[in-house]
Amino acid sequence: MRPLTEFSVRSFNAFSGRFLRLFVPLAALWGAAFLLLYQAERDLDLVEWRATDMAAARHGADTIDGIIRGITRDLAHLARQSVLLDALEERPGARSRLAGDWRTFLRAKRVYDHVRWIDAAGNERVRINFNSGAIRTVPADRLQNKAKRYYFADTVWLNSGEFFVSPLDLNIERGEIEHPFKPMIRAGTPTFDRAGRRRGIVILNYLANHLIDLVRRQAEEGARKALLVDRNGNWLLGPSPEQEWGFMFDHPESNIATSYPDVWRRVRAEEEGQFAAAEGTWSFVTVYPLLEGERTSTGAREADASSRSELESRDYFWKVLVFRSAESVAAAGWRNTLPILIASGFVLSALFLGSWYLAGVWVRRDEAERELRDVNRNLERNVDERTKDLRREVAERRQAEAVLDGFFANPIRMNVIARLDGTILRANRGWEVTLGYRPEDLEGSLFLDLVHPEDIPATLREMRHLSGGGQTLRFENRYRHRDGGYRLISWAAMASPDGERAYGVGADITEQRRTELDLQDANRRMDLATRSASIGIWDYDLTTDELVWDDRVFEFYGVAPEHFRGVHADWRDRIHPDDAAAIEVAVYDSIENRKPFDVEFRIVRPDGELRHMRATFTAVRDDSGTPVRLVGTNIDITDRKTAEADIARYTEALRRSNEDLQQFAYVASHDLREPLRMISLYLDLLRRRRGDALDPEAIEHISFAIDGARRLDAMVEDLLQYSRIDVRGSALVPVDLDAVVREAVDNLQTSIEDSGAGIDAGPLPAALADRSQVVRLFQNLIGNALNYRDEARRPQVTVTGQRDGDWVTVTVADNGIGIAPRYFERIFVIFQRLHHRGERSGTGIGLAVCKRIVERHGGRIRVDSVPGEGSRFSFTLPAA
Repeated sequence: MRPLTEFSVRSFNAFSGRFLRLFVPLAALWGAAFLLLYQAERDLDLVEWRATDMAAARHGADTIDGIIRGITRDLAHLARQSVLLDALEERPGARSRLAGDWRTFLRAKRVYDHVRWIDAAGNERVRINFNSGAIRTVPADRLQNKAKRYYFADTVWLNSGEFFVSPLDLNIERGEIEHPFKPMIRAGTPTFDRAGRRRGIVILNYLANHLIDLVRRQAEEGARKALLVDRNGNWLLGPSPEQEWGFMFDHPESNIATSYPDVWRRVRAEEEGQFAAAEGTWSFVTVYPLLEGERTSTGAREADASSRSELESRDYFWKVLVFRSAESVAAAGWRNTLPILIASGFVLSALFLGSWYLAGVWVRRDEAERELRDVNRNLERNVDERTKDLRREVAERRQAEAVLDGFFANPIRMNVIARLDGTILRANRGWEVTLGYRPEDLEGSLFLDLVHPEDIPATLREMRHLSGGGQTLRFENRYRHRDGGYRLISWAAMASPDGERAYGVGADITEQRRTELDLQDANRRMDLATRSASIGIWDYDLTTDELVWDDRVFEFYGVAPEHFRGVHADWRDRIHPDDAAAIEVAVYDSIENRKPFDVEFRIVRPDGELRHMRATFTAVRDDSGTPVRLVGTNIDITDRKTAEADIARYTEALRRSNEDLQQFAYVASHDLREPLRMISLYLDLLRRRRGDALDPEAIEHISFAIDGARRLDAMVEDLLQYSRIDVRGSALVPVDLDAVVREAVDNLQTSIEDSGAGIDAGPLPAALADRSQVVRLFQNLIGNALNYRDEARRPQVTVTGQRDGDWVTVTVADNGIGIAPRYFERIFVIFQRLHHRGERSGTGIGLAVCKRIVERHGGRIRVDSVPGEGSRFSFTLPAA
């Protein structure tokens, strides 16, 4: 844009008047559009918040439901243990083995405060406590009688397979609430010996902090608050810690019914829902913790009092609530509006600059005409000078051709001159020596016809590199020999200064590469043999607790033999604390149940280094089947674990990047269309309503702008559809391809009638496909054939297909203008067109959409074409 100072005063006055007539109406129209866009964005945010809040409430409810069912499953497992049945029958050592099993159980679960067996008289017979990671078996002299506790009375007379689940409250020890607070759920079930006699109960104390923390983490986010109340409205997870557990401290007013009476009436009356109140938005879901056959009671505040009533499973419920305050909603609304304000500024800037530019164009038109006359005079003078330069270049070219003749006389190397589209202009006798082709037979043909199909993409990239002015010092690809085999050729090449040709020198390195590959195979075999020897062997005697390691195991664990006691504890103490419990359970399970042992775990070496190990063992048993020895291996897999973590991290980053790119394409395409429609609409209104006030040239410029906006809107719509192929695709189901083709032909009926085309679709096999996407695939291919028809003959499109094993191959053939082979790859690239916009319609995305649809189905698409004769597009889909 020329500076304003270059205009005369008269030009400046004309410029400012035309600028204001363009900019002011456009700015006013955009202001009205901005208000509409702001309101739409605001409504969309409210819908999204409500949906996410309701999903969070449901997620919290599902979490509670899963935890309660997990408790009863664990309880059922403990009540059916054979070792418990042995203890009920007072078999020797059974109670000690039961205590050992329960210690392992608590260490593996880590969510229970203790597990107890209480006999029918209410006496604790076995009790295992789990406190801050420490597991302790309560001595017999400290076991208590629990006959007066409500959970015992409510459990002992249940039927086999029924469960008692207590309310969620704080743990009470010796008649007082335990500090710090320990939320607890007690679950019990009766026990029966093998003769069916009632022998007491098994009871689990679940540490409900785990449940409350899960609900809080899964339902809370940002300004969103997670809450949990029981059937009476008592806060189990409240707005603040001070308001929680009021019913345990005789503070009945500390509940939701007192704090929000209107809210509680509505929440209690409905299963789930969402509504707005003065203080904010409430979303809630009802949870029924009990299953059929389970019971609960209201419990008792006093430690030894009996329960006050018994509740059925549907009478006992909790409410999971998600609350978002009105202040946070208002603040978020302003943050979401800020991008719209920024976009508005960009649009106004664009309107300002566009109006400025158009006004300047009108004013500078007269000056441009004068400059054009001066240019014509200069052009005539330059033509005379260029004629002299051409004569000089002809003489230099003849000299260069003499040098090339000497270059092509060498028959050892494959010398070639080719255009950058792949046409061979000149080849030497080296081609005949290496590949068996005479130079005169190659000239005028495409060297890509001789390249191995797998090497064509890399060869095309190298040609594009040369066309950009680069050089090739070493590039390898395979060429077909006249006898049908392939030879590996190494190339050095460069482009001519005018960028029209490429000069290449090739050498046959087939035998050299075969030797290199043999050497690599030998190296890989040697490396594999070396790595396979990196195994440590150990032997453990179960009867004497004697553990033997070989040198490799000592190396893995970083332990010197003189510091090794040779007992099981030497290995166990070096396992990472977070893995120790699981490893012990796995060892026990493998020995007892004769399962294979193959586990991975972490160790801590004496120097503090953390290493990953893989261990296996085989149990050696005596004649009675009792295991006496374990013989196993250790393998250091630290490097593999590090690589797996890196791969997982890179894979997750790539997945997020792909999701972000897809979402960006969808959002950008969707959000761009509205401003484009507004620009087109209001420019059209300006032309129709103010056309009398504008000169013909201004009306023409406005028409250009409208046409450009509409074309850009069409491109954005195609880009939007392109981005939705993977994001909005449906599941693959059996589809009748004959019906799909008929639907595509019906959609194109107007174009078919206008062109007088004939459509011939033979019987097609069924395929597994997304029906709507395959309709679009056939519609794009048939529409493409109609668009690129030969005007000299009647268009004819033929659709055929056949099943090849697990795949269906479909071909869409036409008799159109055809495609040159050098464009076979380019036509499937987005926005790549082979014709000017005025010659053929379309945005250049149709075949890119076809390729993406086929690849989403796991298939491939290709084209065969002869210019002037027609094209054949073939693609594959999974067979039904």
